[in-house]
Amino acid sequence: MADAPAGGCAPVQDGPRVRALGVYLLNVQHLPLKRSEELLSEVVGTPVSQSSLVSWQEAAAAGLDGFDQALVQGWSQAQALGADGTGIRMNGKLVWVHAARTDILIRYTVSPKRGYEGMKDAGVLTALAPATVLVSDFFGPYWRLEVIHAVCGAHLSRELGAAAEAEADGQESWAQPMERLLAEINRVAHRARDFGGTAFAPELMAKYQRRYAEFIRAGWAANPGFSPGTHATKRPKHVNLLDRLDGHRQEVLRFATDLRVPFTNNGSEQDVRQLKIKMKVSGDLRSMPGAEAFCRLRSYFATAAKQGQAAFEAMVMLHNANPWQPAIN
Repeated sequence: MADAPAGGCAPVQDGPRVRALGVYLLNVQHLPLKRSEELLSEVVGTPVSQSSLVSWQEAAAAGLDGFDQALVQGWSQAQALGADGTGIRMNGKLVWVHAARTDILIRYTVSPKRGYEGMKDAGVLTALAPATVLVSDFFGPYWRLEVIHAVCGAHLSRELGAAAEAEADGQESWAQPMERLLAEINRVAHRARDFGGTAFAPELMAKYQRRYAEFIRAGWAANPGFSPGTHATKRPKHVNLLDRLDGHRQEVLRFATDLRVPFTNNGSEQDVRQLKIKMKVSGDLRSMPGAEAFCRLRSYFATAAKQGQAAFEAMVMLHNANPWQPAIN
């Protein structure tokens, strides 16, 4: 008698493609358990219970140890990466998903904690090498990490647009020119990368730094009641932005001094948006083990998509005990 197929452990059992489809519906199409149960039962022609779907998902996530180790190895070799996070509902409570990503890798982890302690639990960002560049917004816990920091230009552009429209007089005198300056530097950076450059010529960089400094001076002149680094009184949002731009000039312009660094962290925002879609379509996750399994499987599917691997076929490979493995550099 021939050996049982991989994963076969019962006299009667759904095959790997059926189980793969169930996990795919839950984690890629974000269907609720009830709708996944109904769809699969109709397609397969035999009842598929919600408990079966849950057990398939748990078993699939448990089979990703090697894949997860590859992701961790990828972070140890990454020169620059982005980070973002979002809250999701778990059985009526808010928990936090932390995402670390490059153009070819992403790893989601979940924790009851939002800030630095949650990142520490995830074990990715807190383990980065000091020479790694981390692109993020100004969320404070990121700045506790001992890495090279870069600020997301897309976040700054949105804040500068809001600052230019602030009720206080004169904010357009510095906010609009600063927004245009960053956009100009980004266009030049793209052209430099296209020609194989690694950094701006010193003379060009010095010119941009002078213009940057001029707009910072104009900003403080437009806000005479405030000064850099002082927080004795509550300050308007546009003044807080100005202070960050002033105090973090090197981090804001990192994308120009090191052309490996992207101007924005938009990719991270787009990657965590999938989690919001999950919440809208299928509602709360039910337990922390379920949330952990979902994040592990989302890491697998999303990384596969970044590297041109079809999500469903990657799931079939996993259910055949031969999970797809990512390129890490």
